[in-house]
Amino acid sequence: MKYLIFALSLVCGPAFARSVYWNPVNSVGTDHEALIQFAAESWAERTGMAVTYAGQTSAVECVPNAITFRTAVVAEWNLAAAAAGFDPSPAGPHGWTFTCPHGGGYTLLLSPHHPVSRITILHELGHGLRGFGHLSFTSGALMLSSPPVSALVTAADVDYVLGSPDWPTPNAPSYCHNELAPDNDLMIPEIVINGSRMRVLLEYAGIVDGYHTWDVSYSVATTSKGCGNNTANSGTFTLTDVRGLNISYSSVTLQSYGGRIRLTGYTL
Repeated sequence: MKYLIFALSLVCGPAFARSVYWNPVNSVGTDHEALIQFAAESWAERTGMAVTYAGQTSAVECVPNAITFRTAVVAEWNLAAAAAGFDPSPAGPHGWTFTCPHGGGYTLLLSPHHPVSRITILHELGHGLRGFGHLSFTSGALMLSSPPVSALVTAADVDYVLGSPDWPTPNAPSYCHNELAPDNDLMIPEIVINGSRMRVLLEYAGIVDGYHTWDVSYSVATTSKGCGNNTANSGTFTLTDVRGLNISYSSVTLQSYGGRIRLTGYTL
């Protein structure tokens, strides 16, 4: 089943903010703060933009020159849907991005029908960085639709956002580092396996037989960005530069075993 996460700006306009806020009112589900913090850091590191999670706010509409996540109540969601032309039912989008009417910035409105998810937060924040539009592929943050745990920010997302960014970009983009999500899903943006250059998402399965273990969520061919930090040899994968929200590793060693991937070593 695919979860629709369509999102467009109701009004197109520049956002000059660097801060991302969360209003916890009406929130559905848990982990909003960790997911928003992770999404801000993920987009910042991948794109080079100055994006920072600035904490909670009580602002109902917009923090001036900033991006604000907030969950709508059903009546508000229905009104927003009528104004923007999207389906307000549970079968409709999980979030929608609106340009703030005063002071610049965006409100990223979350659906009252669904618990928060990583892909919805990443997707809507991508709109807060670029404005609107989608990519047609099915394994990135700004795709039109996605399975619920399919994606982290990809090179295609980065190129798309940097093609028309709404925020300043003070740093160079980082295409090659590996990314560890708060739920321990692991995105390998580029690795050559059996002669093919692949992008791989590993979905965390927990500790199995004493090892941190992942399943392959997807493995798709990718265009080279000149990354040489990851290697694969006879079922052993060595990843250099693995970045998580609260911890990073200079190198990680994974081993294929019984159709799954095990952590067998790491260096901080």
